[in-house]
Amino acid sequence: FALDITDPQSPQFLWRINRVNDAPLFGLPAGAAPDHVIPVLGQTWSEPAFALVRTSDGDETGTPVFFIGAGYTPDNSAGKAILAIKVSDGSVLRVWRNGVSGISDMDYAIPGGVTVVDEDDNGFADKLYVGDIGGQLWRIGKFTDDEGEPLPFPGADENSMNWEAHIFFFAGIPGEARSSRKFFFPPSVTLEKGYDLLFIGTGDVEDPCNPTSSDRIYAIKDANGPGTLTELDLVNITTLPHRVPDLDVDQGWYLPLPPGEKVLAKGLVFNRVYYVTSFAPNISGETATLYGLNYKTGEPALFGETFPHTPKRSMEIGTSIPSGPVAVITKAGQKIVVSKTLRTPPSERASRGALEAGILAINPTFPPVNFFYLWWMQH
Repeated sequence: FALDITDPQSPQFLWRINRVNDAPLFGLPAGAAPDHVIPVLGQTWSEPAFALVRTSDGDETGTPVFFIGAGYTPDNSAGKAILAIKVSDGSVLRVWRNGVSGISDMDYAIPGGVTVVDEDDNGFADKLYVGDIGGQLWRIGKFTDDEGEPLPFPGADENSMNWEAHIFFFAGIPGEARSSRKFFFPPSVTLEKGYDLLFIGTGDVEDPCNPTSSDRIYAIKDANGPGTLTELDLVNITTLPHRVPDLDVDQGWYLPLPPGEKVLAKGLVFNRVYYVTSFAPNISGETATLYGLNYKTGEPALFGETFPHTPKRSMEIGTSIPSGPVAVITKAGQKIVVSKTLRTPPSERASRGALEAGILAINPTFPPVNFFYLWWMQH
């Protein structure tokens, strides 16, 4: 749905998109509402990601759009697309799905949000990242010139009408048609010199209490090249400190989670640390965990009141599904906050530790130079 809230006291309905035209169900004549019917839609889980895109080579104005995954269906009967929707009227600017622009492997629903990257900070989107529930992480964009030669990183064709969809990373075993690991949330991205670094975790939101799942936390390097990366291209950081990833030669790292533990929220990169939460069902009770990992190496980078000097890789924060971490920046300092919840009966709390429902706030590492405030004069 879109509403015009220019006058907050009198919001105006603008348009809506739907998978069917259900106006007659409400006694309305066909065409009574400015609907846009998009049959490929599934359940609308994806949070819109707004951006300005070029629609021709010489476009200097751009078109405001939002990007969404087409949605969720457990049987992959719908939701197998990525959409660019015009903000002004709700019409589809572009759709990436099987049978369009040479795509043939978009076979799984895409419930998660889309991450938009503007490499050169000129206001126009350069590329997109989004995952599906088949363990595929997609990259949308075009990184070759008119002759098909690769553009030097971070060069990209900003004309969104030329963008192509490419499976950038596969979370399963090479040769598998589908991975049991699922992407339900968009990746976090940092812009590095010579490459971008993506951070994402896997976990089945529809089956959080599966005790045998085999999920991961990933950091994946992307220099806009061709080909599809897999775990075989990454460093397993379970072996730390014996094998520390070196991103000058390695393509990233990954952390295998214990059986049943899974990521059920979007992570956060703050000052060179990747914060992400997980949930695990156990015979003795569920466990919620907060991880703090050095973003380039996966080394422990989580500090807390009980371990202020020696960082840990993770800490238990509760016994129910936690929220994703949020950075709070104020004049008084910086905090990483995350929900912590307790469903353990009072008689068992002594053995489980003093965990109370509410919000956990930790003091993250932060730069010695304050770059969080801007001042300017406007006439």
